[in-house]
Amino acid sequence: MHNIRLELEERFPHLSFVPVIGDVRLKARVRMIFERHRPDVVFHAAAYKHVPLMEENPCEAVFVNAIGTQHVADLCVEYGVEKMVMISTDKAVNPTNVMGASKRLAEIYVQSLGVSIAEGRTAGRTRFVTTRFGNVLGSNGSVIPRFMEQIRHGGPVTVTHPEIRRFFMTIPEACRLVMEAATISDGNEIMVFEMGESTRIADLAKRMIELAGYVPGVDIEIRYTGLRPGEKLYEEVLSNTENTIPTSHKKIKIAKVRKYGYEEVCRAFGELERLSVSVDIYGTVKAHEGGHSRIRVEEFAVRGDRCRTRRTEERKKRMHREYLLTGPSSGLSRNRFCEGERFCRSDAIQPMVGLFRSTKSRLSLSERLLSVS
Repeated sequence: MHNIRLELEERFPHLSFVPVIGDVRLKARVRMIFERHRPDVVFHAAAYKHVPLMEENPCEAVFVNAIGTQHVADLCVEYGVEKMVMISTDKAVNPTNVMGASKRLAEIYVQSLGVSIAEGRTAGRTRFVTTRFGNVLGSNGSVIPRFMEQIRHGGPVTVTHPEIRRFFMTIPEACRLVMEAATISDGNEIMVFEMGESTRIADLAKRMIELAGYVPGVDIEIRYTGLRPGEKLYEEVLSNTENTIPTSHKKIKIAKVRKYGYEEVCRAFGELERLSVSVDIYGTVKAHEGGHSRIRVEEFAVRGDRCRTRRTEERKKRMHREYLLTGPSSGLSRNRFCEGERFCRSDAIQPMVGLFRSTKSRLSLSERLLSVS
């Protein structure tokens, strides 16, 4: 926030803006912002997005990504906001991890609320638009700053799997498409972006090493570390003709998704909030799949990149009790892998850190990488 403020003051000295620090989990704080500033349009991007960390902290993922979205959406309706635009993710498509499932729950809430308003069952005038897209090159948590840091230190550059692929777009392209989707949508729709062809992360790493003036595998090693908890080998295609409806914009389509009743969703979110606030890890993860709620994210743990096997309920409960008794120091973490629901021992996942260059140089590098992939 501080850096954004400095940049806006420098580049747009006559722009009137008010930076505010808050937390979407604290509804009273968000209400104060709505009360004071009365926004016409709200872009909701607050979320936890790091997949392995959310596997280890499912209650926080649900509380921020799902319940936080509920708080913002409810206040948009209460204060007569014209349109709310929610930033979602391609990981909400057939989610096989906690982060993706929590974002899918957020999508379900805002869409069901919008439909309920449109049909006259809930008072309000707010229209809700959800945007789904993949990874943004150069953004916080992107592989680019991580690879840059590793290259500066002489390697190795770490990639989880030689065949892992992701969809990418640059920061300017993502921002433009979000604004255009918000403009063309009539509301209560999930807008998906055309991401082009997926890119092999290993190829991206090799290209970055070459752009730095080194030879991959000779000057700097590329080391494969294995898929992390909750990670897919391939992300789902967002915008094929079978699951989308075209719009007036060639790069934006409307997703065909199942719709849920708002009353049913509210009951489920009440239970999810209770479980996440009380840090009931087992209950929160189970509720994602429909155990405590009637909402069923059908794709969650139904499809994936590997053959999945189910652990029995007794096994899960026993592991949960052991986790509660021994604590995190024992190395036992509740991780959700793409091959299905299981709890296992694993090393702690280090959060991504990286040193960012200037916005101009970062975008230039991102565009060069996309042009050769």
